[in-house]
Order: sequence, then C-alpha cells, then structure tokens
Amino acid sequence: MWQRPPFSRVNTSTAKSRSPIPPTRPASWPTSPARRASSPASATPSRATPCTIWRKRSSPPARSARSRFSRAASTSTPLATPWPPSCGAPTGIVGDTGSHVFSFMEFLVGRVSALISDAYIVTATRPLPNDTDARARVTNPDGANILCRFANGARGVVDFSRTATGRKFVQSYEVYGTKGSLLYAYDEVNRLRFYTNADREGRRGFREIDVGPEHETFGAFLPLPNFALGYNESKIIEVAEVVRSVASGRPMWPTFETGHHLCQIIDACMESSRQRAWVEVS
Repeated sequence: MWQRPPFSRVNTSTAKSRSPIPPTRPASWPTSPARRASSPASATPSRATPCTIWRKRSSPPARSARSRFSRAASTSTPLATPWPPSCGAPTGIVGDTGSHVFSFMEFLVGRVSALISDAYIVTATRPLPNDTDARARVTNPDGANILCRFANGARGVVDFSRTATGRKFVQSYEVYGTKGSLLYAYDEVNRLRFYTNADREGRRGFREIDVGPEHETFGAFLPLPNFALGYNESKIIEVAEVVRSVASGRPMWPTFETGHHLCQIIDACMESSRQRAWVEVS
C-alpha cells in the first residue's frame, strides 16, 4: 500500500523520482511546454474586472503595505458527474483554471518562487463517450491544493477543483498585508471588502466598496455604480488594453514573459505533486 513519504525540497532540473506514485497520481503527467494548457497568461474575469484593477492601482494596501499572506480559489461543478477521460488539457485543472488563479495572484501579490502541490484525481476511471460499458483511465488531475512562497516574502494558499458539487463557478482571493486587507469573490464581481488599520480603535472592520464610474474601466460602460459588469465586459477591457499597448508602444500586463513564468508554475505544480516535495520555480 502506498504511503506518503516525508516532504523535502527538490530542484526540478535534477530531480529523480524518489517515491512510489499512487494510482491517482499518474507518472505520465506532462511537463513538456508543448503539452501545457493552451493560454495560461490569458486573464480570467477576476484579473480584468474594475475591482481587481482598482485594487492594483489605487487601494491603500497596494500603495503602502507589504503583502504577508494570500488565499485564492477556483472551484466549479461542471465535471462533478462522470465525464470523458480525454476531457481537458493533460495538466487538467492545474493548467486550466489554476493557471488563471496564479495569473491574478501575480498581478496582485507578486511572483511565486517555490511551492508544494497535491494534485489529485477524484475518479480513477470514467466511461468512454457513447459507450455505457467501456471505461478508460483518467490521466489528468481534477483538483489541487497548493502552498506557495512569493519572491517578496509573502505566503499563499491556493486550491482548485472542477468537481466541487454544487459550485457553478467560484473564484475568489484574499490578500492580507501589513496595513490592511482585501477580500474579493466573483459572485459579487464589482464589490471589494476592505480593511485598514488606519481606522480608529473600535471602528475597525471590513467595509464594502462598490466600484463605479469613477473607475475608467467601469465608467466606459455604465454611468452608475452597482450595475454589475460581467464576463463579456472584462474581455472587452482586456482587448482595450492590448489595443492601447499597440497604439502607445508601451507594454501592458501580462507580457509573454509573464505567460512563460505561469507555465513554469504549472510545471512546478505537477512536478511537486509527483515528487511529494517543495519545488523551486525558475
């Protein structure tokens, strides 16, 4: 029976397999760049929403505080029921929504420098399409739980799942700094929860901030706050950033280098789960 070996640190450039691989953690999980998720640098709705852009540019924690700890999650339910084994990229949830979570974590907190990952498969075999009897082995992960360290000293906890029964689509982040903190959930796409140590004693607590037309990316669509912008508007914001970058000759985030680093994080997650060890991200 497979037993989890002690966690240790591994350098991916010289790592050799030092422990048995359990049946739900296939040895065939890929690390080749050609087999990663197709677009890890493309931002999810959370990265391009006015809330997240406002947090990056304007909020006091972003301007004057140092991030200490962050937590992020992306869970959904579409694959909670049996689905074809070939569904999704070879990296599964890690290269799919996981890459997007790391995208907005880098945007808000900083670069991930090391991590330890537990990627897992919920159902080892699933029915083949149009065949009620035949089954095939699943080779990419349904979920992952990750601890990470950032180059700036912050720490983070990340989890993803595509088999979270009852969760249609959940994406959230929490950032805790030296002078305040911010909470965000995509269910309330234009609302931030903000805490600051600058408030006087007895009046400290999270306040809700509805981002409105005072923010340029919101005001371009609507003149009043709390008329929620959605997924399609966030994609338009992204396209506008690309057009503005081309017209001005100034680079916009994310760059190709950012996308390459996110691919390195995906590789590190898969390698860490195989090795059951901390992995440095190049």
